[in-house]
Amino acid sequence: MQEVIIVSYDDGKDDGTVFIDVKTHAQLYTQKHNVCTGSNGCGFSRQHNILVSAQKNKNALHMYWPMKEAPRLHHTSERVECVALSDDGVYLAAGTQQGHVFIWHLNSGDMLRMFSAHYRAIQQVLFLKDTSFLVTASADSAIKSWNMADVLDVMRTNATPPCHQVITDHHLAVSDLKCCGRPGWVASCSLDMTVKIVDVFDGTVLFTRPLPCPLHCLTTNTLATALFTGGSDGKIYAISLYGARGSSWNAVPSFLTGRAPIGGEGHDEFEGHSGRIIGLAVTSDDKHLISASEGGAVNVWDIGSCQLLNTIFSTKGVIAALSLTLLPKVLPKEKSLQLHNPLGAQLRKFPITDFSSYSVTIPTARLQARLAVQDKEKLTAKELKAQPLVDKMNLDEADDDDQKRRTGEIGNVTALSRELQNLREENQRLLALNNKLYSVVVSRQ
Repeated sequence: MQEVIIVSYDDGKDDGTVFIDVKTHAQLYTQKHNVCTGSNGCGFSRQHNILVSAQKNKNALHMYWPMKEAPRLHHTSERVECVALSDDGVYLAAGTQQGHVFIWHLNSGDMLRMFSAHYRAIQQVLFLKDTSFLVTASADSAIKSWNMADVLDVMRTNATPPCHQVITDHHLAVSDLKCCGRPGWVASCSLDMTVKIVDVFDGTVLFTRPLPCPLHCLTTNTLATALFTGGSDGKIYAISLYGARGSSWNAVPSFLTGRAPIGGEGHDEFEGHSGRIIGLAVTSDDKHLISASEGGAVNVWDIGSCQLLNTIFSTKGVIAALSLTLLPKVLPKEKSLQLHNPLGAQLRKFPITDFSSYSVTIPTARLQARLAVQDKEKLTAKELKAQPLVDKMNLDEADDDDQKRRTGEIGNVTALSRELQNLREENQRLLALNNKLYSVVVSRQ
């Protein structure tokens, strides 16, 4: 695998997205006329070798394959501001200018959910590493976490899922989010000139650091012991999360110790950009920092010395987005890249429903509760003896009717159970057929 930088730029005439090798600084290929909406407007899925890009000034998502110019278009009802792909390559999330969140199943292209998350534009959406939670940040200064089990609940498709936590410690728009250390820990930066680390599980703020200017992007090193954030003044600020300034490069990571970041005094600064910083990334060996600014330059820095090593890309226009990902060293041929061909996508759209979570225990429990209430309402044997003969006959007729009602309800439950079993068997048959056909299509490519 090789590390590749993805840069989206717009200079008015020649715009697009370029892939750059981190080690050689060589441009691998370029996708023309693909400009993202902003610093969080593109995402790359390593499982599928597919780039998802929210288009500038368009209500559309473009999906690209490496070395392939023509994208697959997906039009949206609102302008998308940011996108995120889950680490397992299953889900695609997008935040819109109107504060809505869209969730798609990436293999099939089917939309799973759309709901209102914020009342202003969403700046960033983020999946946790295990895809258990979705975190959103907005221009309304709020950070919200959403349990994916609630988001994908088929019983709530027409209602907004419950928000797990709302964090309102920022006072201005939140511009970026990144996972930071332990599960549930998320780093955020804001235009209120602060960096925070919060726990989205319980809503607590673990760390806060004020800085001299509004902040627009951030990233961490591999072990999440240091944090880098870019400001509107063109400077990059490096913060040691554990111990004194500069000592966190060798610190024990938080996911091993479990301790909250304490932060050292002061911070390091990387100077050399003109215009606000719009994107940051750290290489996998934690030796180099890659940055992009609106001034049109992509720089590589040595983290230990804070020195500028090289400018690997420059344009006369504006750089819209920067990200770092992994690609195979030898890319497959163009034909084999199209795992998402129309036939494969059609196979993934079989109307298969998982009935394993459905059960008839609920109607059975209701029936038992109803019978228990009816048993309590029956007269005791002594009371029956004290009743006249006519009343006893009426009670016998009522018991017969009650017995018939019970028999009918039990018969309904039995029929429902039989129908559910048939649905499960049909579901398994369709699933096996779907997987078989999809395997045949992939093997022929």
